[in-house]
Amino acid sequence: MWFLLSCIATTDPLGGSWQFSGDGVIGSTHVQSGCEGERRIGIWGDTWGTRGEVRATVTESDDGVVWMHFPVRTGLGEATGALRIEGNGAVLPLGARPGEWVVSMTRQPGAADRDVVYRAEAQAMAKVDQEQQI
Repeated sequence: MWFLLSCIATTDPLGGSWQFSGDGVIGSTHVQSGCEGERRIGIWGDTWGTRGEVRATVTESDDGVVWMHFPVRTGLGEATGALRIEGNGAVLPLGARPGEWVVSMTRQPGAADRDVVYRAEAQAMAKVDQEQQI
């Protein structure tokens, strides 16, 4: 008995690996190879961030706007982050009302410098741990 498994290649709206930076935030996204094309993001601010690179859910609207949703750590605990990607820009809304506490970033093709990423992650997670102990 033979079983044949295959997958259909689809175009990813993110189009490969990207690095993000701006307003004190650094991050990177990439798509892992395979049938599922798992999308991952690592993003860190001063006192919040992801635990390394985490799996993200990606949705694309008809007008070409891409949203990534992902788990993020804050001083208050776990939350869900949302990153809006449009063209070569990215916006991370941090407030409840439109335009409130928005982090604006630019994106560039390629992976972020690993040393910079590790340093940003270590600093953010140390501050999150400190805030959670207060």
